[in-house]
Amino acid sequence: MTVDAPIAPEVAGPFMRAVEETFEKMLACAVSAGRVAEREAPSPRDISAVVGFTGGRRGAVVLSLGEHTACRIVSRFAGEPVEETGPVVYDGVGEILNIIAGRAKTALSKETSSIDMSLPTIVRGREHEVHKHKDAPTLLLPFSSELGEFELVLILERPAAKTLRVLVADDSRVMRKLVRAALRDVGPVDVVEVENGARAREALSVSGNRFDLVLLDLHMPEVHGRDVLLDLRRRPGGDKVPVVVITSDPDVERIVDEVVTMTGGRELTRWLAKPFTPVDLIHVVKAVRGAVKP
Repeated sequence: MTVDAPIAPEVAGPFMRAVEETFEKMLACAVSAGRVAEREAPSPRDISAVVGFTGGRRGAVVLSLGEHTACRIVSRFAGEPVEETGPVVYDGVGEILNIIAGRAKTALSKETSSIDMSLPTIVRGREHEVHKHKDAPTLLLPFSSELGEFELVLILERPAAKTLRVLVADDSRVMRKLVRAALRDVGPVDVVEVENGARAREALSVSGNRFDLVLLDLHMPEVHGRDVLLDLRRRPGGDKVPVVVITSDPDVERIVDEVVTMTGGRELTRWLAKPFTPVDLIHVVKAVRGAVKP
């Protein structure tokens, strides 16, 4: 599979596999996938089956093919010759897409929230075109087989990026500003800044530990960062919060190791020595966020 579209790896893969498995198991037919590309409009076709998606993925998937190919595919599917387009062909094409979409939905649902599917709708007419919503990218997945050529058209909205709620605890205002600026490269963020350990404890308590990320200095007034981390890890749900300890303390590795030895959460606890670059920070943030179990 060759991919030109930026969203194809996450979206196209489950549909490509679903087509291959469906044709192999139900039609005893191998398919060859062509180049996947993001385009403004799919190729004109004679018959299209459309299944809509809502929930974690919004949009539609379309199976488009010519009349001759549709008859050959449905003949193989039904186990008897079908030489003219009509209700049998339309129902058959719709059912094949329903199976493909169902297989892909199962795979996609593992990576996002629940996805709902509509029943197939048939669009027919010589060389008709399927148009997309202006904000939804269209991916064309072309296939060839002994039964003919066809396309799977994905018209799916890009999911909105989740806003990360981040606690930045550092007694240096300059450092807090530097960290806030660097976090813009992570994506949408809602940053809560505190200037000492006591305020960090309070923020965590009030939020019910519902921060997506905590960036924590060690040497702060009132309460040491080590004690803030220890307290967080011992709270209900605190063991699931990713933490990056940011400090110039040469003993940071030992301090962090002591806490995780007592409380666990080693994969979700990283450290970064000052001075650092924004790239260093983003690298560590992505690593600790990647350790979060869904």
